[in-house]
Amino acid sequence: MARAWGLLGVILLLLGAMAIKGWPVTPAPPPAQAVAGDFDARRAIGRLQTVLGPQRPHWADSAESDAVRARLIAAMREVGLSPRVSDDFACNGFEDSRAVACARVRNLVARIGPAEGRALMLVAHYDSAPAGPGAADDGIGVATLLEVAHLLRGRPLSRPVIFLINEGEELGLLGARVFLERDPAAAEVDTVLNIEARGVTGPAIMFETSRPNAGAIALYRAAVSRPVANSLSTDLYGLIPNSTDVNIFRARPWTILNFAIIGNESRYHSAGDDIAALDPASVRHMGEQVWQATERALAGAPAAGPGTRIYADVMGRALIVLPLGAGLALLGLLLIFFLATCWRRRALGRPLLAVVASLVGAAALAWAGEHALGALREGAWWRGWPQVTLTAVYASAIVAALLALSGLARSVERGRLRAAFWLAFALQGAAIAAIAPGGTIYFLLPPPAGAGEPRRDPRRARALSHPWAGARAVRGAAERRTDVGVRAAGRPRAAPLADRAAIAGRSAAPDRAARPPGLAGRLGRGGGDARLQRRPAAALRLHLISGTPKPRAAAG
Repeated sequence: MARAWGLLGVILLLLGAMAIKGWPVTPAPPPAQAVAGDFDARRAIGRLQTVLGPQRPHWADSAESDAVRARLIAAMREVGLSPRVSDDFACNGFEDSRAVACARVRNLVARIGPAEGRALMLVAHYDSAPAGPGAADDGIGVATLLEVAHLLRGRPLSRPVIFLINEGEELGLLGARVFLERDPAAAEVDTVLNIEARGVTGPAIMFETSRPNAGAIALYRAAVSRPVANSLSTDLYGLIPNSTDVNIFRARPWTILNFAIIGNESRYHSAGDDIAALDPASVRHMGEQVWQATERALAGAPAAGPGTRIYADVMGRALIVLPLGAGLALLGLLLIFFLATCWRRRALGRPLLAVVASLVGAAALAWAGEHALGALREGAWWRGWPQVTLTAVYASAIVAALLALSGLARSVERGRLRAAFWLAFALQGAAIAAIAPGGTIYFLLPPPAGAGEPRRDPRRARALSHPWAGARAVRGAAERRTDVGVRAAGRPRAAPLADRAAIAGRSAAPDRAARPPGLAGRLGRGGGDARLQRRPAAALRLHLISGTPKPRAAAG
């Protein structure tokens, strides 16, 4: 019973740790009064409220979009910008889609700084989806750009800064396409910071970069004090059918960083995407990241070599960066090492099967739980409670692991299970790396325990440290050889040497004190054949090879 309660306690601790694992990257709410020169999230939200007005949906080329644009132009002028309005007609051109959307789009473009030089461009879109007012998507981008413009007002700039707030993103990136193909300002750009949203809460994640990404990652790492980014999400994002204005801009050799908040996705493209739902802490984190990246880009791009980088943040406090080639090579070495370890520990059979079964079972239970929730109520309503949903997924994984281990590995040594787990870990990393190479970063730092030998049994260690440990080992080897020889000859198995010696020793008890101490005395525990007393193992080998009568221990 005590063991069961202990296991339950460990499970609850694991679930608790997993439930709060996102706490280190949770953004802090904005202060009541921002420090001068810092991004002021409350002021940015106030401007957004003015721009959105009655918070109605305002898709491209609608009457509501015209009203939002007029208020936005006024807000841009208040922060020192002089926007020009482009007026174009455009259609989307996605090669993998049969749907075509066309609309009249009017972009707002403002430029500050010197007349010459390569420009830094900050991008957001002011149109919304037809279902909601778009306070986050992409009101958070509009609010961020206005506050950054306010902070840059009156400062001497080392390079031009272009503010592009475009229209028609929701209809197929129309505004970005018009700017890239028809606006002369596009020829000046070499660095882009794009702001998006797929939720209303959570940290601002840097989820997409230009390719190759060495320059973009160097800029991000040097600029941001609280990074939230990883190369796995960047690669996976490229595999799903989602798009932002960056899909248009990456046709140019620009250095690009793409930011978004994704918490509480259930409000995305819905009537619930309003200012009341938009988390001020998320606005603060987004603004701070974009402002820091802007300052660093204006100060000069950090040095960066060629190629692709893999990266991951450490609890939102630091960013680990490695060359992709080095990461893949290290993962290959780890895979070989763990494969050799499993072979040495005989962990390629049942131990590995148990570990794989726990992984597959965890995925199956999570999938079944999702479908069960969908059967209870239509729609992905459970995404509105991400903490509860994730905890349920973690619990499913733990249950699957317990079932697999209790059913398939009840009698398997922990050292073999440990080796099997790290091999499965490395194999999973190799599979992910084949699809999304950026995921390699998560499989390169297994705990040292995964590479170490199993701990020795303390009782065995004490036994081997005894002065006569060598004699005991010789006696054990002799007994095993005797057993093998007898079985090979087809004769009934005799009693082990230790038992025969003990019997002889009991009959020779009167003479035991008179016998000189020594290895033969300790092994044979009897008199008789002098060869057995002096070299018992050699005598047994002679008997096994030649078939001569077995030496017997005399009674004394």
